[in-house]
Amino acid sequence: MLDRLLKRSLSRGGDALMTVYLRTLVGEDDELLGRADLPAALARIKRDTQLFPPLFFLGFKGAQWWLEYGPVLRRGARFSRLPLDARLEVLESWETTRLSMRQNLYKLMKIVSITNLMSDPALLEYVGYGDTMRRRMNRPAEGPPPPGLGCRLGDEP
Repeated sequence: MLDRLLKRSLSRGGDALMTVYLRTLVGEDDELLGRADLPAALARIKRDTQLFPPLFFLGFKGAQWWLEYGPVLRRGARFSRLPLDARLEVLESWETTRLSMRQNLYKLMKIVSITNLMSDPALLEYVGYGDTMRRRMNRPAEGPPPPGLGCRLGDEP
């Protein structure tokens, strides 16, 4: 109960920052962004973060706050108000920092964001993965593993 209340209260807002963040991750590539459905990607990101365990959810929200307001001290502006070059430098500093917690929070944000942005079939087609994804979606479900190659959870070895 408390978990759902916390997630609901912290899920408000953040769309503007995530939009700027997604645009920065793709380098403001107008061709790619023209094919992407950003509102749908943002909705999927929100949905996915709601499914996180509470600690991961708080980490994700904390990373968003840190990303937005951290640059104020060094650059004098929030992340969402910086020019593209400065935003890319901020993201690079997150990726190469020695603080493992900050690096891991960045990886979490990046994986969730890129995965949801690139799950749009039109965008996958544009970047050349359309055929691959169609083949993966049309293949039959895999059966049990061959003998001797391991077992599924709950199966006896």
